[in-house]
Amino acid sequence: NHNRKEQGLKMKTWLIKELNEGNLDFRKLEWMLFNLLIGVFRHLMAEILEAIDLFLMATRDTKRYILKERNPRTLQTLVGEMTFKRRYYWDKEEGTWVYL
Repeated sequence: NHNRKEQGLKMKTWLIKELNEGNLDFRKLEWMLFNLLIGVFRHLMAEILEAIDLFLMATRDTKRYILKERNPRTLQTLVGEMTFKRRYYWDKEEGTWVYL
């Protein structure tokens, strides 16, 4: 939430600067908004994936899967690189480490 406010303030500052200098055109505005929306998309996608991970933790077979740690994971997506956290488990049946 703090990061979004900071990003909004940067956007307003940039817009005012571009307007004052007579440099703001439709293409620049479109590009700036596009990049802003990509950032929002990545943030929301990470929140959704972490919520799914939380659901999987809460509904797992606790006798089979022992929670070890929460690790950052990075994916290459349609809108660029995205990092979120996932829980890592010991699978007692298979004798291996797994992500659910």
